[in-house]
Amino acid sequence: MQQRVLLALLLISFLVLIGCTGCDPNQTGTIDLTRDEGVLTTPLGWIPQDSYTIDAPPMGSFEIARIDVISLDNGDFSVNFYDSDDNVFEHGLFVCEAESVVYEGYFLDDQTVLVTATEETEPVLSLTDRSSGEKMFFSMGGGE
Repeated sequence: MQQRVLLALLLISFLVLIGCTGCDPNQTGTIDLTRDEGVLTTPLGWIPQDSYTIDAPPMGSFEIARIDVISLDNGDFSVNFYDSDDNVFEHGLFVCEAESVVYEGYFLDDQTVLVTATEETEPVLSLTDRSSGEKMFFSMGGGE
């Protein structure tokens, strides 16, 4: 009798565990917005951060006016960024000036773009160098 009860409890526990972990594949609450053109081309612009921390000091801002998303054979995709004059960012080069500080950054061919958000925070754009793993972070700006 005790073995049957123990076995039943183990089976119920196992089913509950499978059911709970199988319901929400996004356990962290982070949403991938990379393919959302409305987020990427926000008129608020993107502000480069020294590092991605809460209230990190802004170093400048830039606005992505338009993007082209190109699907690749391996399931990845490439993104071309255009400024407000419909010029493509040359190898992703952008130059920002804010309060007499000039900030330069690069979207290199070997970088991947990821825009994520949680339910509590604004979207964050990150660039990751595929070879070195180094990251650059951008928070949604306040417009120019």
